[in-house]
Amino acid sequence: MAEIVEKKAATGSAPALILWALVLGITGFVAGFFGPITFNPDANQGPMLGIFITGPGAFLFGLALGLVLRLIRLAAWLQWRMLYGCAAALAIGTLYFCMPEPAVRGYAIEGRVVGCKPAAQAIEAAIADWDKRIAHVTWAAPRAGWAEEARQMPQRDVGVVLEIEITRRNAVLEHRKPWDKGQLSASGWHAVAETKSYFARDAGGMCSFYPRDKSTVYFPQGDGTREWPPRDLPNFLGLQVLEPVPAKYAGLIGR
Repeated sequence: MAEIVEKKAATGSAPALILWALVLGITGFVAGFFGPITFNPDANQGPMLGIFITGPGAFLFGLALGLVLRLIRLAAWLQWRMLYGCAAALAIGTLYFCMPEPAVRGYAIEGRVVGCKPAAQAIEAAIADWDKRIAHVTWAAPRAGWAEEARQMPQRDVGVVLEIEITRRNAVLEHRKPWDKGQLSASGWHAVAETKSYFARDAGGMCSFYPRDKSTVYFPQGDGTREWPPRDLPNFLGLQVLEPVPAKYAGLIGR
């Protein structure tokens, strides 16, 4: 393809319509196919960007642009420069579009306690909820004795279920582009009006240790689990754990 382009340019004739389509189409396909693989391998679409969007789209755009330039009788040398420029711009733009967006590493929340109960009081309701889930699953059996094991969890992991009235939220982001990979930033505080339940253990298992109506900044955490049903109390209850803001994030979120 490069040899054909150079030969045509040397003759002084303008690029043919099919050359516009092929050069831009191939450029769009290659950039859209290999860009996600190289820069964002976790992307859902991956190389389909080049196969279904930038490749065919650039091919049609090349045909249309070549036709317009032929109709307005633009000088041949200028058409060649435009072809090179459009191909370069397309490649750069497509590769930039393939760059990964920052990943959310967690949310700082500011809110106050409006409700509290010992975690043991939430166990039976959680067991009933898991019973319903298990009843709808026929291809896998839960481990034996899971319900009785769940009833012992509050004795091993002492904590409470807090109902938090959230007033603000701030996302902590980790950048992933080649030039800022690993850098952390915050999205900034945004007002919200939401009430949500969390698991808390830092002050023990008595509600009196968690003062109400005091606005506090937390950093909820949840590591998830592949066990079914979960063996740890917060995941069994379906709750994130309220934690203080980690030191490495404290300077980012401000107040």
